[in-house]
Amino acid sequence: MKVKVTGSLSLEKKLKELKNMKTKEKVSFDELFNEKFMIKYTNFNSINELMVKCNISTEDDLTTNFDLLEKEIKHNTKFSSWEDMKHTAAQEHIKKKLDKIFK
Repeated sequence: MKVKVTGSLSLEKKLKELKNMKTKEKVSFDELFNEKFMIKYTNFNSINELMVKCNISTEDDLTTNFDLLEKEIKHNTKFSSWEDMKHTAAQEHIKKKLDKIFK
C-alpha cells in the first residue's frame, strides 16, 4: 500500500521558520503585557495603569516599589507574583509566534 504525503513543502518551510526563530529577543512591556493580556488576567486595562498605581516609572522604581507591585498583583490579578505574571505573558507571547508559523 502506498501513502501519498502532501503539503511537505509547507511543513519544511514552517520548520525552517521555527528553526530561525530567535532564542532570545527583546520584547517591550507593551507588547508582552498587551491590552488583551491585561484585560484577561488583571483588573487593569494596561501595564502602564498597573505601573502608575505602583509608582513605577523607571527600573529603579521597580526595585524600590517591588513590594507594592507584588501586593497589587496578588489583589488585582489572577497571579500570585510578578514572576508568575511575567512567565505567563512570555508563554503567551511565544504561543502567538508559534501560531503565526503553524496557522
